[in-house]
Amino acid sequence: MIYSKPSDKRGFRDHDLLIDKRGRIHVVVGNTHPPGQVIAYVKYVPTSKVTQWRRFNTYYERVLKHYDVKLMREVSQKHGVIEKDPIVGAPTPKLPVSSIREWLTPESRIAELLCTINDEVEEDALTAAAIVADVSGISLSKIGVTGSILAKMHSITFSDVNLVIYGCREAMTVATTHLRKFNELPKNIFEARILRKSRSLNLPPEIVASLYPPYARIAIKDRPVGITFVSDICGRYGEKAFQPIGIAEVEAYVEPWQCSALFYPGSTSISAVINVREVSSNSVDHIELARNLDLVITYEGLFNYTLFRGGKLRLRGVLERIIPSGTYALLLGGAEEPGYVLPV
Repeated sequence: MIYSKPSDKRGFRDHDLLIDKRGRIHVVVGNTHPPGQVIAYVKYVPTSKVTQWRRFNTYYERVLKHYDVKLMREVSQKHGVIEKDPIVGAPTPKLPVSSIREWLTPESRIAELLCTINDEVEEDALTAAAIVADVSGISLSKIGVTGSILAKMHSITFSDVNLVIYGCREAMTVATTHLRKFNELPKNIFEARILRKSRSLNLPPEIVASLYPPYARIAIKDRPVGITFVSDICGRYGEKAFQPIGIAEVEAYVEPWQCSALFYPGSTSISAVINVREVSSNSVDHIELARNLDLVITYEGLFNYTLFRGGKLRLRGVLERIIPSGTYALLLGGAEEPGYVLPV
C-alpha cells in the first residue's frame, strides 16, 4: 500500500483551483492525494470561441456543466486523466503535480478582495463572506471564495458566489446558524436545481427539496450564494483502502453533529444498524456484513446536511470493506449506485 508523507504545510485542499500547463482549470477534490498527483477534475478548458468566461486574454468553455460523478468521469476522460485509484477503488481524475502552472487558493482570494474590488461580483463575494462572519461569529480568515471568482473569470450576469468555510468548529457553527441577512434564493433557480438533481439521483423532486440545507437556499441580491465546508487538515493517502462488496439498503442510527459529515467526501459514524432492508447478494455473509456497518461516506454533497443532523436514517449505497481495519462502510453518491439518505 502506498502512503503519502504527512506535512505541516498547507496541502492541496478541496475546492482549490489548479491551472495546468495547457491552461485547463481543474477543481481539487478532497484533502487527500496520491504522491506526486492531485485528485482534481477538469471544469474549464481554453477555447477560440467567445464565451462568458474570460481569464485575462483567454476565453474558456465550461466542459463540466454541473457536478455529477458520471459526467465528471466522462469530461475527465476527454480532457484530462482518469485512472482507477487503488485506494478509492474507482476511476478517479488525477493531475500530476509536475503539470501544474498555477495553484489558486480560496482564502488568498478573499484576502485580495479586502484590498481591491474591481466589479460588483467581487463586491458581492466580499459582502457575502462578511455577512457569514458577522452572523455566525467565525473569523473572516476562515472563509475563502472559489469558482469563477477565484479564477478571475467571472461574469457580471451569470456568476454565483461560492464561499468556502475552513475548519471543524467553523463548519458546524455556520451549518447551524440562521443566515438571516441573506435574501432567499430565487424560486426559479431553486426549482431548476431541484429538477436537475432529481434526474441525476433518480429521486422525486419533493424528496430532493427536503434534503437541501438552509445554507444552500441563500442569495445576495438575486445572486446565488453557495457554501462549501472544507477541513483544514490534510489526510494521509493510503491510510485506508476500500473494497466494494455489493449494494445495500439499511435503516441505521447515525451519530449526529459530526463536522466530518459536512466535508467532502462527507463521513460520519453509524452507532447501530436497526434493519437490513436489502443486499444485492443473497449471501448470508453479506447480510451479516451490512449489520456491522461502522461508517457512512458520501460523495454526493446533497446528502451531507442530513448525515450531519444524523438520527434514524434510511440509507442506500455500496457496501465496502475498509482495509486494513476490516470494518465496513456504506458509500453514497457513487457513479455505479448514487444511493440516497432519507430521514425515517
